[in-house]
Amino acid sequence: MKPDIYIKKIPIWYGSNPSSKIQSRYAAKFRDKIAQKLYGINDLQIQYGNQGKPFFINSKFCFNVSHSCRMVCVVFYDKPVGIDIEYIRERVMLNQLASRFFHKDELRKFKSLDKDYSIEYFYRIWTRKESYLKFFGIGVGENLKEFSTEGKLKNDGKDVTIVSYIKGNYYISYAYQD
Repeated sequence: MKPDIYIKKIPIWYGSNPSSKIQSRYAAKFRDKIAQKLYGINDLQIQYGNQGKPFFINSKFCFNVSHSCRMVCVVFYDKPVGIDIEYIRERVMLNQLASRFFHKDELRKFKSLDKDYSIEYFYRIWTRKESYLKFFGIGVGENLKEFSTEGKLKNDGKDVTIVSYIKGNYYISYAYQD
């Protein structure tokens, strides 16, 4: 069984470029609606784990949420899960960000690619790193450089699977364990 992914565009009446706070509120409403209608979770009380990862108090299902540029992603699974979505855009600072946050192997590959491929590769690696950290409930920080998402990733001796794909102008990655 794989995690269930739900994606929704934030309606235009929230503004052409809604703030992160508005996107987060919309994402929470979207998550709660899915939890109730598709998973039968009627008690939507949320607590936070030691690292700050939210979970429903009275449900076996785990979830994670991400948003970027008017798009919201929610993932549900019966085990810990993490997700990230990023709007793909050409930024002047991709080289600086990659140098600061990519593992040496990822950075080497990033720098070897043509411009068109390097932009896609950047978002692939970024979303993979973020979804992996969110799988554990760890926030994004300086530790991104310490691991590569190109090889096998483990948790308690078991493989962590990261699935990555492009949907329109967005890159999405989610991390889970079977």
